[in-house]
Amino acid sequence: MEHLKYWSRETNPETGAAFEHFRLYMDCTQNGMLDADALLATPFGERLTEYLERRFLFEQLDPMCDQILAYYDGIGIRKQIFEREDFFRRWALFTPAVLEDNRRYPLVIWNHGGKETIEDEEYITDLVPLAAKEKFMVLMAQDTGWERNAELIEHVAELLPLDRERVYMGGFSQGSRLAGAAQLRMPEKLAAVALNGGPVFDTTDNHCVPYTITEIENLSAWFVPFLQIENRCDVSNLAPLNRWTPRKQTPHVDNHYYVNPAYDLLADPTYNHDGV
Repeated sequence: MEHLKYWSRETNPETGAAFEHFRLYMDCTQNGMLDADALLATPFGERLTEYLERRFLFEQLDPMCDQILAYYDGIGIRKQIFEREDFFRRWALFTPAVLEDNRRYPLVIWNHGGKETIEDEEYITDLVPLAAKEKFMVLMAQDTGWERNAELIEHVAELLPLDRERVYMGGFSQGSRLAGAAQLRMPEKLAAVALNGGPVFDTTDNHCVPYTITEIENLSAWFVPFLQIENRCDVSNLAPLNRWTPRKQTPHVDNHYYVNPAYDLLADPTYNHDGV
């Protein structure tokens, strides 16, 4: 299992420290049921290693540098970043390198997790490589609030031939909760949502603002299908029942080995600063 050498700084001097940190993070964010070593020895673990290596190599580079653009060119993707001068307003758009005339393209919006950046998840999801193969567009914004995403859908429609009937949204953790907020607050703009590690329905949004009766009734007026994905080894199991299990008793490890120096938690418009 050649890929396992990446998980040690002794056998991987370049990014091994980041892998070791991530391995500790895996251990402290589970309920004690996860055998991480066994997981990493599977084909899934091999693929996770490949994606993490790309992230660890790329996340500290200029996101539009020649090396990164060459990678995307190699998989048939055009990457663009808009409003880059403002860290929290910037957004990235990934499209097939060649767009056909007289064709409208679906859009998948992916929301990153809490205290994360676009680059934290840009390189470890299958969405962008799949977009080249299946011919759709991917949007990743630093501000993943539903209002901002509603605004960005309109920007994409102005720039490119967007198929408004096929706009989808997903997210991880905090990003999942914000996708749920979008499902309630702009259901007319979405064809479906995918919630990963977040509740199917909550009474409040990410900032603890309750949903109104009208917004809740919109779930009946607008049918927006959802896909719920949960991890049996997570400290919370939200489907089929909301059940919390004790966190494994290990020292807490932050999910970042590298923190983008431009990221300011106090200025993050999507983070719940009340800690609720």
